[in-house]
Amino acid sequence: MEDFDSDSDDDINMLGDVEVSNINNTDHTIVYTSDQISTLRKSSRFINLIEQIKQANLLTNEQIIGILTDSPQYKLIITCNEMIQEIDDNISKSHLFVSNIYSKKFPELDQLVPGKLEYLKVVERIANQVDMTKIDLNDILPSATVMVVTVTGSTTSGEMLSESNMNDCIKGCMEVNELMTHRSVLLSFVEGKMSKIAPSLCILIGPRITAQLMTLVGGL
Repeated sequence: MEDFDSDSDDDINMLGDVEVSNINNTDHTIVYTSDQISTLRKSSRFINLIEQIKQANLLTNEQIIGILTDSPQYKLIITCNEMIQEIDDNISKSHLFVSNIYSKKFPELDQLVPGKLEYLKVVERIANQVDMTKIDLNDILPSATVMVVTVTGSTTSGEMLSESNMNDCIKGCMEVNELMTHRSVLLSFVEGKMSKIAPSLCILIGPRITAQLMTLVGGL
């Protein structure tokens, strides 16, 4: 998953719902608000693309006629690939948004759990709880990491978050859950079309890897 590109400097000043005093931003990293991280999923082009996918999935026997790159199917696949990249960017933004706030509660966590998705799942699971022995993380992390997180979380110098900040963290985590659901739908659609778009490559490396390669390069 790629890290997001730098946005305009205006983003730094748009703190919105986030309490400025609770943001750990000494490295001058761009800070996103809870409203900013949900703009993609609420955009008309995102909603329209999901609807296009639903309609395209109903056309199971649709054939590609003429030049491949001019076909509606190919163009839709390219659009899906571009949207998957945007989703990955937004997941990175959501991770940054949540970690900037949650570092006040558990400053060591981002070092213990470097994976973005795993980190957000752990944040959602721990939330504002203090007694780490009551939190089961075994379905998220390897047992050795669970032990380290539990011990560190029990001795951390962090403080409980305000209700507002904790709600923002949960909102960020839930946003990523939604984005990942849509990402799976888009990737499944692209994979399903690979046998028609790149049959030889699918035979060599399989439709999933072919779809991922297309997502990375933006097309054939």
